[in-house]
Amino acid sequence: MKKDLLLLFPFLFIFGYFSLVEAQTQPSPYQFTAQLQSIVERLRLIIDQVEHLQKTQKPVEKVQRPALDIDSKVSSPLPYPQSSQSVQSVKPAPVSESYLSSRNFIVLEEIYNSPQISCQLPLLEYGVKHNSVYLLQIILNKSGYYPEGLITGYYGRLTREALKRFQKSQGLVVTGQFDQKTAESLNELVRKYYPKECGVTSKPEKPEERVTGTLVINYAEAPAGEGRNVIYAGERATIVGSGFDFKAPVYVRMISKTEDKVVAAYFNLNYVDFYVPRVEAGEYELFVQQKDLKSNGIKVKVISPSFSPITIVYPVSGAKLVQGEVSTIRWQTNNYNGNLSLHLVDFRAGPNYRLIASNVPAHLGQYEWRVPRDIVPGNEAFVVEIRGENDLVVKSGLFSISAQNAPVF
Repeated sequence: MKKDLLLLFPFLFIFGYFSLVEAQTQPSPYQFTAQLQSIVERLRLIIDQVEHLQKTQKPVEKVQRPALDIDSKVSSPLPYPQSSQSVQSVKPAPVSESYLSSRNFIVLEEIYNSPQISCQLPLLEYGVKHNSVYLLQIILNKSGYYPEGLITGYYGRLTREALKRFQKSQGLVVTGQFDQKTAESLNELVRKYYPKECGVTSKPEKPEERVTGTLVINYAEAPAGEGRNVIYAGERATIVGSGFDFKAPVYVRMISKTEDKVVAAYFNLNYVDFYVPRVEAGEYELFVQQKDLKSNGIKVKVISPSFSPITIVYPVSGAKLVQGEVSTIRWQTNNYNGNLSLHLVDFRAGPNYRLIASNVPAHLGQYEWRVPRDIVPGNEAFVVEIRGENDLVVKSGLFSISAQNAPVF
């Protein structure tokens, strides 16, 4: 100690000399000697105080400490000395003993002394040395968040960075701390990588829902069509039958000599509705399929839409009208000059017809009306039908009517 302090003597000498120069005073031999004696006395006083402290202070036992900032790299991990002065003790999660006792344990045979570790990782703090950190590092390494792969049992900088990567990938707050939410997510990975040790039993796969029974088709028809088993290409048709499972998807298949079409269908009350694909006119065999069941086949006649003296322009298929709001029915005429009657048709029950107007001159080309407020809303369940002389019947595409929005005050 004396030797170290004596090394300071030249610097103190220079400091004293330049302090006099900065004071803009010319150092006389007397002033310089006095300044030097003052520095030596202060130096002796410091030496005496240090010697006194060395005599009165008890000797401190040196304890070998682990690396404090990084995960130590060891060829065969050995536990660090468990001393309160060397490492911080772990603070387990506040859970009941009965809960912990119900957890299974993992034996890490790849670690020295093969520690037995609970499947339920406790809460851990940065800088801690604990057997659970072995498992934490193994899980992070197996899941790709800890590429360094240093399994030391010490929660250091590398482990903290691995936790940050894990937290970021899971959408958690990125802190690098092993908090409660991080522990819950990592414990899921523990059970994933050690299912047998942690008592995880594979759940039996839910058997696929199978349609049972027999599908039977009686007939198919188009709304307001020419009769049973006569449908129109590109328009809606209804299949009447029995044995359908209303919880399972249903498909309609149409086969001819040149065509084989499968279209999705949907249930409308106790019937199956579908849109006939735009196929060539002719005879087809029609089936209904649900999962591994297939119905009987029926012969249907598909008719292509013929020329009509009136074509409805609006509403079109997929249009959305609203209760109580004003809408306009528009049509085009081809040399037709008679009067028309306009009807709203609800296909959900019936069909059910509601007169909109009668004796409307065809040459007007449009008619403004208000959607009834008392009609029950429905999705693609309505058409506008126009009737005229000589059994003229023209239908629009299927459209929807929704409920009127409540007024905002």
